[in-house]
Amino acid sequence: MKKNYFIIGGTSSIGIELIKKLDNVESTSKIYFSYFRNIKLKNIIQKKYSNTHPIKLNLEIEKDIKKLKKIKIKFDAIILAA
Repeated sequence: MKKNYFIIGGTSSIGIELIKKLDNVESTSKIYFSYFRNIKLKNIIQKKYSNTHPIKLNLEIEKDIKKLKKIKIKFDAIILAA
């Protein structure tokens, strides 16, 4: 079954491992992940895993946190890896 996952801290070492595991187990699902400074790693993840979608997010800025409310996607799981 196709699911939507959101990994907060997707460019962290734990986040990357989660993306790898989810891609192996649920290759038809969409994996959304947050990143902030690590644009190079974000690009590598996107190239390697076609079912990933980045969201630029700085958890220290209230405006960035509020923009999460505007996302219209229903996530089946939100995973904190930051």
